[in-house]
Amino acid sequence: MGSPEHFAGEMFKMMTNTNLLPVPYKGGGPIAIDLMAGHVITSFSTMPPIIPHIRAGRVKALAVTKDKRAAVLPEVPTIAETVPGYAMSTWYGAVVPAKTPREIVTKLNQEMLKALAAPDVKERLASLGADIVATSPEETAAIFRTDLAKFTKVAKAAGIQAE
Repeated sequence: MGSPEHFAGEMFKMMTNTNLLPVPYKGGGPIAIDLMAGHVITSFSTMPPIIPHIRAGRVKALAVTKDKRAAVLPEVPTIAETVPGYAMSTWYGAVVPAKTPREIVTKLNQEMLKALAAPDVKERLASLGADIVATSPEETAAIFRTDLAKFTKVAKAAGIQAE
């Protein structure tokens, strides 16, 4: 409960007035197994654990939650193509203590941008369905603030609370 997959489903419920029952799982692997076995009929999943099963034909991708089609699954529509305004994506960022000197933050950001630009890193992440969005610390903070406001609304509508 409270995972990106849970929030994706709750936002879908909120925007479509659909009745879905959230079932908590301990990661993408167990849900993929239950999906393939027919124990559950649908799932919101992050790309890395489900991509191999889509490619093998064991599960069918109905839509992606991002605001644009995924490069790794270009034939799969977005939810937003049917539900305008729907967009959910998971992202990862690096954080440091708030009082970290600016020159250290800048250096760490430069090194991370360099690593993300490496061809082998780009290829591996792309194969898992990840889009590399290399940003500055300020851009990352703005994305965080936007997502926090958006998902606070979803949490309130769904009654999701920290445990």
